[in-house]
Formats: sequence, C-alpha cells, structure tokens
Amino acid sequence: MATSRIVELSQRIAVNTAKVHDYLAAHNLPEPSFALDAPLVSGIPQDNTELVNARQEVINDTLELRQLMLGPREHLTSFNENDLVSQQAVTRFNLAQAFPVESEITFGELSAAVGLGETHIRKLVRHAMTQKIFCEPRPGVVAHSACSRLIAEDEALHSYLRFKTDDLWHAAFHLCDAVAKWPGSEEPNQTGFAVANQTDKSMFDYLSDHPEKAKSFANAMRSFARRPGLEPKHIYDNRLHNTPATVVDVGGSHGLIAIELARAFPTLQLVVQDLDEPVVKDADARKPPEVADRVRFMVHDFLTPQPVRAAVYYFRSIFHNWPDKYCVKILRALIPVLEPGAKIVINDSVMPDPGTLSWDREARFRGSDLNMLELQNAGDREIAEWEKLFQQADERFVFTGARHPEGSNLWILEAEWKA
Repeated sequence: MATSRIVELSQRIAVNTAKVHDYLAAHNLPEPSFALDAPLVSGIPQDNTELVNARQEVINDTLELRQLMLGPREHLTSFNENDLVSQQAVTRFNLAQAFPVESEITFGELSAAVGLGETHIRKLVRHAMTQKIFCEPRPGVVAHSACSRLIAEDEALHSYLRFKTDDLWHAAFHLCDAVAKWPGSEEPNQTGFAVANQTDKSMFDYLSDHPEKAKSFANAMRSFARRPGLEPKHIYDNRLHNTPATVVDVGGSHGLIAIELARAFPTLQLVVQDLDEPVVKDADARKPPEVADRVRFMVHDFLTPQPVRAAVYYFRSIFHNWPDKYCVKILRALIPVLEPGAKIVINDSVMPDPGTLSWDREARFRGSDLNMLELQNAGDREIAEWEKLFQQADERFVFTGARHPEGSNLWILEAEWKA
C-alpha cells in the first residue's frame, strides 16, 4: 500500500526539523523564536547546503501539509487580506517606533502617541500580533517582539514593508483593471501602478516627481538587496582574472557590484552608469580609496546610445524592469560602440519551467513576475525568451549560454557581439 502523502510530509518534516535542531544545539545556537531577544535571521550558514536544503524542505512541506489539511474549499478561502492591513498600519503610523524597544505601553498610551483612536489601535495591533508583530504580556499592555523590533530599528525593512503594503498592494489591486484597459500593452505607464496613482507616467517617472516616495523606494530596495542569494560574490568570473579590460556596469546605481569586482580583479577598469545624477555624485564621492582610481561614475540613460567602449557590459536586475520592446532598445543602444567579441552579461532572474520547483519556491517566482507586471508591465523570462530577446535586438548578438551560480537567486546570461 502506497504511503499517504500527509504521512510522508509529516515524516519528512520531522527528519529535517531534527537536522536543524541538532545543528543549533551542537553549536550552542538559540532555538528559533519571535521573542524580543531572538536571533533576527536563521542561524544556519548559507554555505552548509545540506542544512539550507533541510530548512527549505521544512518550509515547503509544512505549507503543502497545511493546504492538504485545509482541503480545497478552506484553502481557497484561507487568504487573509487583513495581514496586509495590519502591516500597513504598523508601518504607515510608525507604531513600532512609538515606544522604546525594551519598554511597554498601554493601548491608550499608544493611541495618544500616534494620534489614532484607542479602539482602532487595539484592533489593528492585536491583529498584527497574529503575525508575530508585537505581543501582549498582560491584558491591555503592548510590548515588542522580534518582528516589531526589526521594523523599529531597520529603516530599510520598514521602507520595504511600507512600499509593499502601500504602493505594491494598490498596484496589484488594479492589475486586472490595467490589463483590461490596455490589452497586450508593453508600455511601462499602462499598469496597475498607473491606475492606482491616477497617472500617465511610469513608476520611475512618477517617483522622480515625488522625492519622498523615491527615497522610501530606494530604502526598500536596499532591504531587498540584503536577502541571501544576492551577494556580489555570485557574479565573480575567473575568466576576468588578470585581464586588463573595461567593464561597464549599466544602471549600476551606487556601484556595489563594480566596487566588489574592482577589489577582486585588480586589472579591471570599471565604469558605473546611472540616470540619477544625485546618486552618481554621491556614489563617486564615497568610493573606497583602494579602488578609487579604477572605478568611475557617470550619468547615462541606457535607452540612449552608449558612449563607452568596453569589453563587457553588465546589467544587474535591469531587464526584468522593462517590457521586451524597451529591452530591445537597451541592447540596440550598445551597438554603436561594440567591437567584435564584446560581451553582454545579464545578471537577472530566470523563470523556471512550470512544476519543476517546490510549491513555495515557484509561488515566489510567479509572484515576483506579477509584481513587475503590476509596476512596469515587465517581468521575468524563461531562458528561451532571453535568447529570443537578443535575436530581436540584432542577429549579431550571439547568445552563448546561461548558468545559475550555486546559492544565487540570479542567473548569469551572456551574449557576444559577432560583427
């Protein structure tokens, strides 16, 4: 008789949970917890593949087991939109910052501190507690948890949650309105974001007109970039070692990747381009002295002709922000300065084939893809779509392959200019 799926899942959860527990115990590391003094990230080292996989399998299997236990009807009705509401309230009204991390506060005192009604505060905060944000050690008294401590102390994370629950949520809510209004559109200003904000501008143009929102978005992206799997080490390529060459980091913002490449490969010259002049000036002024003579910054719009001749043009998380017609334009803008053998290196997401990943991981990929559709009419691509993109731009772009560095969230896709 075949093993029951729910029994199989529960047994696997027990085995993998034991692996994680045994490692933590053997290394005198604290158990996972949401208490105020709990570790804020997993204690499992990212280079321990067995433990990383065990932890991920526990997460995947518990989600599937929950779905099976709910069954189709309860599963379909189990989504709680109010999870977003309470996160929005915590970040919009700065509830986590309203009292010191080590102290306590009554609902009445908290409502007075933020200028909201006590009944509303009590309802919102008690719902946030169901997401491990705050706790109630005694009736009517609010204290911090590890989650609310993070929100209070990590400005970038606070900005990310604020962006997710204000801007992204509203854009997602209006996605169906946008695809109905502009069927098949590839314009970045015909999106759920545009409908939500009643604008005819793209998200980036809209943000440039709203400096406070732009600042918050930049902070949010800093938090996003700190996720495991996005470390600069994943793009190191030993083929560049001891090769005197110029690498252009197109749309490279503050130059994090270029600076790390300069440190790793002392013969490289790096040029970082970004459209935002204040960002360019600030980044140039903050260059580490040990690489300052080999990293330079310049203002450049990558939709216009490229002015720098180089051996490599590097794009990190750029193309997933743009619909195909604009990605083709970005590639064609390189052509005037390309020499035979010049390489285009794209460090970006690759969409998996359906059903090839665990439910949890595939859901994250599909969700990220929809996020880009909601915000910019863009999204992630399968490998065949990446190859097609180069061919659409010019048949002289020869796609030479894609690889997925172990431990990285992003792929490396390459093409060579064959004039």
